[in-house]
Amino acid sequence: MATAGRAHLKLNPPNQQFAAYLRDGVKPRLKDAADAVAANIPSNLRTDVNVKVNNRGRAVGFVTVMHPAAIAKQLKHGLLTTAAARAGLEVKRYRV
Repeated sequence: MATAGRAHLKLNPPNQQFAAYLRDGVKPRLKDAADAVAANIPSNLRTDVNVKVNNRGRAVGFVTVMHPAAIAKQLKHGLLTTAAARAGLEVKRYRV
């Protein structure tokens, strides 16, 4: 039996001006979401938050944990995954 999934919207803007309008409108919300994730990371780990435009022209937010063992902490404890979930974000596996 099929189950109902979460609704989502994928928008392909009709022109570059509209794409820039959408991208610039989303950046502040992305920054807020990334800051919320960074706030849920233990204070003894330094974080860096950036919002950039990717090679497809879409705004993306990055939270980087500046610690030599950050990858190990993510693999063992789900450091960023847990922080994102605590911030109220839905964590999904990226499809390649």
